[in-house]
Amino acid sequence: MFHRANLEYLDRALRDIFPVGGRSQLPFGGIPNLLTGNWAQLAPVVPGADEGGRRDASIKMSPLLRHFRTFYLRENMRVGPGEEQFARLLIQIGYGRNFVSRDCVEIPEQCRSQSLDDLISFCFPADLMHRPLENVDLIRNHCILSPLRATVAMLNDRIRNLIPELYSQTEVLHALDHRVHAPTADDPTAVNAAQRDIEYIHNRTPSGFPPVRAQA
Repeated sequence: MFHRANLEYLDRALRDIFPVGGRSQLPFGGIPNLLTGNWAQLAPVVPGADEGGRRDASIKMSPLLRHFRTFYLRENMRVGPGEEQFARLLIQIGYGRNFVSRDCVEIPEQCRSQSLDDLISFCFPADLMHRPLENVDLIRNHCILSPLRATVAMLNDRIRNLIPELYSQTEVLHALDHRVHAPTADDPTAVNAAQRDIEYIHNRTPSGFPPVRAQA
């Protein structure tokens, strides 16, 4: 997703460090650079651009790329026993080799869930969740990805309900129910000063924070 403009800006900035001498004529001022990534990931985000615009924004289209030497990592170190077929499926999806139509890929039957409960049961089996402290090393490596925080909150509630009450004692902490007018822009609470909609503030759950319950 790295935009070629960032790479080319880095090249100019490093050349400017050495305005006198031969290093100003070298790519990146002669300073070695290491880039890592996967070409099967998303293309750079270019607002309003079509597929051609996104392709043009890739560092693959930058003339600077010819100065790099490519090394390929051939072994997937994350593949566990019995997961070889799934790893091959991911490679096929990444390179667009298993499209059944222009916008659809075929998901193997063994990778499908018929319902949300099936998905939760697969990732967080009830027998593990009934004894969470004994199985913490297994549970902490499981996750369900979602693009929306609202969906994440709903999933968290469903999964948390699988834990017996003995392990799931909670405490409710109430948030302030008014805007903060920070005295200076440097105040860390100044971000709230611009919010005019109290209901919007109520619904905010910053990343890494527990759900918030406002109190009037």
